[in-house]
Amino acid sequence: MKTKTSSNKTWFKGLLVLPILAILIFGFSTKEEVKINQANLSNVVIQEGASKDQIKKYNKLARHYNAMDQSHMEIKKSDLALLKYL
Repeated sequence: MKTKTSSNKTWFKGLLVLPILAILIFGFSTKEEVKINQANLSNVVIQEGASKDQIKKYNKLARHYNAMDQSHMEIKKSDLALLKYL
């Protein structure tokens, strides 16, 4: 508790952390763009009807994505699969 760490050690530790942090940020920030065409839509499973809960989920997702700017729209893969199912 009474010993003081030198400023050189503190700078060295900081310089080690920065590249690791940059690699982690870059590694988790990549996005995958998926182009949708009619061939992808032909694999949709058609169900007989939707429950009220499913309709609420669909409407919530539709409002969310309809409010986005069309030129920069990014749809999550899980949301796309859910919208196709519903």
